[in-house]
Amino acid sequence: MFSQSIPKNIARFILRCLTASVLLLILLTAILLGPPSSLGQTNKGISKTSSETAPGDPRTALVIGNADYESAPLRNPVNDAREIAKTLRGLGFSVQLLEDASQKQMKRAIDRFGEQLRDGGVGLFYYSGHGIQVSGRNYLVPLKAEIASEQDVEYESVDAGRVLAKMDAARNGMNLVILDACRNNPYARSFRSASQGLATLNAPSGTFIAYATAPGSVASDGTGRNGLYTGELVRHMNTPGLKLEEVFKRVRADVQEKSGNAQVPWDASSLTGDFFFVSPEEKPEPAADATLTPTPLPSSAASQFLADEELWKELKDSDSPEDFEDFLAAFPESKLAPVARIKLKRIKRKQAKAKAEEQQLAVEEKRQEEERKQLEAEKQKIAEAKRKAEKTLAEEAKLQSDSSLILTLSNPVQKTIIRNSKHPKGNVEITYSVWIKPDHYTGYGSPAMSVIDVGCCRTNSRSSLLLHANKNSASIHYVAHGNDVGLRNANIPYDKWSHVILVKKGAKIRVYIDGEYQADGQIKRGQNVTSNNIYIGHSPQGEVFRGKLKDIKIWDREFSAAEIDSHQSKPTEAQPGTVIDQATGLMWQKKSDGTKRNWDAAKSYCSNLTFGGYSDWELPSKEELEDMLEKKDLFDPFRRGDWYWSSSSGVGFASYAWSVSFGYGNVISTHPNGSYYSRCVRGGQ
Repeated sequence: MFSQSIPKNIARFILRCLTASVLLLILLTAILLGPPSSLGQTNKGISKTSSETAPGDPRTALVIGNADYESAPLRNPVNDAREIAKTLRGLGFSVQLLEDASQKQMKRAIDRFGEQLRDGGVGLFYYSGHGIQVSGRNYLVPLKAEIASEQDVEYESVDAGRVLAKMDAARNGMNLVILDACRNNPYARSFRSASQGLATLNAPSGTFIAYATAPGSVASDGTGRNGLYTGELVRHMNTPGLKLEEVFKRVRADVQEKSGNAQVPWDASSLTGDFFFVSPEEKPEPAADATLTPTPLPSSAASQFLADEELWKELKDSDSPEDFEDFLAAFPESKLAPVARIKLKRIKRKQAKAKAEEQQLAVEEKRQEEERKQLEAEKQKIAEAKRKAEKTLAEEAKLQSDSSLILTLSNPVQKTIIRNSKHPKGNVEITYSVWIKPDHYTGYGSPAMSVIDVGCCRTNSRSSLLLHANKNSASIHYVAHGNDVGLRNANIPYDKWSHVILVKKGAKIRVYIDGEYQADGQIKRGQNVTSNNIYIGHSPQGEVFRGKLKDIKIWDREFSAAEIDSHQSKPTEAQPGTVIDQATGLMWQKKSDGTKRNWDAAKSYCSNLTFGGYSDWELPSKEELEDMLEKKDLFDPFRRGDWYWSSSSGVGFASYAWSVSFGYGNVISTHPNGSYYSRCVRGGQ
């Protein structure tokens, strides 16, 4: 029996050795041959001839489309970006898509894109929207950019160099940049330079840059759903076996042909290897003699999940909705997408609640601010009322009593006679106040013209405030009992309102013009007035004042210097339809009544006008209209051919009158039968 068992043991040993040898041979074959092509795996990557990447390297893309600009919206960029993103996903790219992005969103996406490129492989950046060049640098314009000048571009846009810098820092081997951003510059009018299109980018080694049109040229936005350039690019990217350079050659040829040579795409390359969007069909590997069961490689879904998971670790605790929106745009099919959507909704609900609270707080703050302003306005009204009351009390104290005011005339009619007035007789204290405007012919070599005359019958028995005028000057004289007190320094201008105050105490007299002391005189003999009658604008002897008067007041006492200063008229507050020249105090009609008249009718219209609560309107002088040529923006818009009458007579022919054109800035002497507009004026300092 022992001799029979030996052959059986030897047989078992030999069988075990053979089995082990077969298994070892199978294992070595699997290691050497790798997975056969019969597994159906695609090879959408860098070709085997590339010295920079390998077939298994990842493909990462950032796609941005901006269209909904406030100042110059575009038709196609968002559609183009969606089409490119869809195509790239079908070609094995992990795509992050941004639509109508702000500057902050674009910068964050570019930074994240740069981090992803550190894993190696191929990076692709696509941008469609407004792009502009300033000082040789290219800028991608985000939404809500506030650009008023070239200096704003750097701070409101995204420098295209930021993308290249991130690619260079990642050192991933190969990068593609596609810029469909050569639209017309929407801010060109506010720029000093008129550069169009984009400038040539200085790209790092291993980079391919494609432009929708040649540098410095402008590409059309297109009229269809997609731009011409993007449509051709998508079509040729899906063509199997085309090298990268061949794809863009075909795109350039088709775009150039379909645009009639109006648009010529451009590219620049520093690549050293070949790249295929879709690899050429490869021959199947020869089948092995032994049937092997290789270990399956990780699926693309598993690889994508790992990329999603890596990014998720960075943003899962973020409070920014943009982070989760970017995640969902880049990985819409991720297993983590439902969680991202839930967190996004929670953040948006939280932000909406916070925004509602902020709005409610803003409304409450606005209400409180309005109440504060209203309270402040009421305080100011009370303070103003108190100030006016105190001023009134002070003025009343200065005036002592209203009984000292014996005459008040706002707009007196020339040749007025006030009979049986309270004007005092004898050597007394008295103050005269009058606004006076002499014209060019006041006096004109004739005897003095009387402004206010008190007395009757005998020339040497009157007490008068006189305006003495000739062709070249106008001055104030005071005549008492036949004595002409020449106040030679008391000169007043023509065609301008002047405020004259004359103060008499006994035999002494002082004159003030526009609040400033001008001269004084001494009356040698006492006053002897035989009548209380007051003559306005003329004398009993027939001397008539040539000019205009208003706001005449007479007090039977002497004014102090403080009272003289307090009685200076202040600029009138403008009423609806009027405007005030603060330099002269003149109140003007803001606009003409639109009727053309001859000269006499224009003067009559202004003198009879009641407007803005006033009835002392008049046709302005030539000098007043000329002065307003430099201030014509105070008036309503006027037409270039509109001419306006002045009250001043012309030169050469005595019957002519001056007229002014605010459109041409001309002043001419015109026949009075002409038909021009009227713009009335009143008041003045």
